[in-house]
Amino acid sequence: MIDYSLEFAKKSFPAFDCRLCTFRNNLSFYGYPLSHSSVFGISGSFVFAYCDAKINKRSPFPLITGIFDQSIESLATGLNCYLMKNVFEVNDQYFDFIHESLENRVIVNICVDFFLLQKYVYKNQTSDESLFSTGIHYISIVGCNRERRELIAVDTTTSSQIIVLTDDILKKIWFSDKYKLQKDPYFSANGEWFSINVPPHIDTGDIINCSLNAIKRVIQNFFSPPALQPMGLTGLDKFREDIIAWFIPYNYSDFIQNGINLIYFFNKNFNGGGLARKQYSLFLNHLSSMLCDEHLKIISSKFAQTSIYWTNFIESLKRYADNGSLCSNNEDLLAQFSIIYDAEKEQMQLLYEWFNNYGIKQYNQLNI
Repeated sequence: MIDYSLEFAKKSFPAFDCRLCTFRNNLSFYGYPLSHSSVFGISGSFVFAYCDAKINKRSPFPLITGIFDQSIESLATGLNCYLMKNVFEVNDQYFDFIHESLENRVIVNICVDFFLLQKYVYKNQTSDESLFSTGIHYISIVGCNRERRELIAVDTTTSSQIIVLTDDILKKIWFSDKYKLQKDPYFSANGEWFSINVPPHIDTGDIINCSLNAIKRVIQNFFSPPALQPMGLTGLDKFREDIIAWFIPYNYSDFIQNGINLIYFFNKNFNGGGLARKQYSLFLNHLSSMLCDEHLKIISSKFAQTSIYWTNFIESLKRYADNGSLCSNNEDLLAQFSIIYDAEKEQMQLLYEWFNNYGIKQYNQLNI
């Protein structure tokens, strides 16, 4: 029997994004205990992203988030970690592979169906399945018992919870997309897993270097997002256009109500506060201390303020929708969003100017 569960759990803690969280907890297990805000910042995945659920169908209902879906890929590149990813079929010899990996102290992180994890492992029958029908969640396999054919995992949804998974449960939660009608082609509970191999050393210079690279990507994704991706300024413009249509009485529907519920739920549970602006503020603040840069510290406070704006806006959106006054309060909501829009542009412009005036100099000094 192999069991790293206690060692892994002691070095792990929950965070708002399960992919980054499992990656961060793996790093801590291997001797690099970075904060979650640092890992988030280094990943360069901070963004404003909007899914309208019509043209962009990544979600069954409209959704806004503060992080894009290539977080662990960019994080692995930034920290020079070797990222291994693949997909098992239901009948593959995944148990032998996991056992061999654990023998070499390599943690295997698997992508499971969030709702079914709650249902079959935690026996939680109260979750709203409609919200989680395409929701996935990453947990870390940290042990196995060959005789009983059981895997031991650490789940950091709310705390470092140690759970035992049998073959039967794994088929229900890890391979659930094989049996579901509605699925997200990009995020599927279809046997997906990842592991990382870390470099021998990650020092302060490495952290600063990849942080600056990540900031550059964040700036680019805001002002010049990839084609066809409703991110950054493009996403903000599209979201503003759509919510104006939401406020017209004859346009309001269950589709919009479910979208507002989903936006509220994600911001409360999966965005780290204020559409991830709070976490990015913490990242910039920490980097400013490493660089002894007061200008960057001031910029970090702008992101903290914007996180409050987003939280207030989303809570107002939910409150008005729930009491049936969304359309009659459209002026208040649009006024709040106008403040957010200007704040988003200002903070990113300030970050752009800082990077061009100071960040590039720091980067060049580290890469001489």
